[in-house]
Amino acid sequence: PSSLHEARAAARLYVPEEAHYTVFRDGQLKDDVRATATIAAIQAAKNTHDLIPLHQKGELNWVEVTFEVYDGNVHIEAAVRAVTRQSLVMEALTAVNVAALTLVDFCRDFPGVSIKNSHIVFPEPREKSLEITTPVHAGILIVSERILAGLGSDDAGRIIQKGLRDQGFLMDHYSVIANDPDKLTEKVQQWLEQDVEVIITLGGSGLGKKDITINTLEPFFDFRLEGVEQSLFNRAQIVYNGFVAQRIAVGKIGKAFIVCLPLDERLAREALALLAPNIRSLFEV
Repeated sequence: PSSLHEARAAARLYVPEEAHYTVFRDGQLKDDVRATATIAAIQAAKNTHDLIPLHQKGELNWVEVTFEVYDGNVHIEAAVRAVTRQSLVMEALTAVNVAALTLVDFCRDFPGVSIKNSHIVFPEPREKSLEITTPVHAGILIVSERILAGLGSDDAGRIIQKGLRDQGFLMDHYSVIANDPDKLTEKVQQWLEQDVEVIITLGGSGLGKKDITINTLEPFFDFRLEGVEQSLFNRAQIVYNGFVAQRIAVGKIGKAFIVCLPLDERLAREALALLAPNIRSLFEV
């Protein structure tokens, strides 16, 4: 499944003293020089697939380019992020080198201008520490009359159930109910009273008359988590090729977090990849 990837790359540009006036002002890059190099780097990162044969095309969510000047050198660093299945190292390297080439273009008539030490910036390894965590009780609630009647499979729910269990969650609640607001409210209330801390609903989140899940639960939310919703929506865009005719909601009721998702096996895998490693952090706030 797709997940959030980030990559960084850096390079150093040496500018001889006689060329300083072309790119520097008061010891820093001129504003127009910086802006031009930044735009070039971003464009290059987004079009890496056109520059490198057989490199897979991807959509970047974020590109940042920074410049630091010291002793006639410009340290350039590029960082890229995207929700994707592939590494972004080549996008970061392309961005930083095109930024450097753009600066070279401003002072190309001077001998000695050079690009040095272009490299991938790998994250520093974190020190391992002993971590004690309290198991989180979670439940999966399928809202589907079709599955309740035995006319369909609940593969999406089982995928999330197994994935969270493998991550150490206590998956001791799992139910399939009809598209009925009263039954939905009753079941969620019952689980809240049993101290279920994460409730993931699947189904009833479309645009039809029977899609009652979000309309029923949203009035009970103490607040919504728009950031988590947007992250899940980004995954849905990948699954549905950019057109998402489903709704997603994430909110908190008392001490429990409620995640309302469409009943879709592909999206279940994407949502699991996002939620499983991150959902515990919600309890640390």
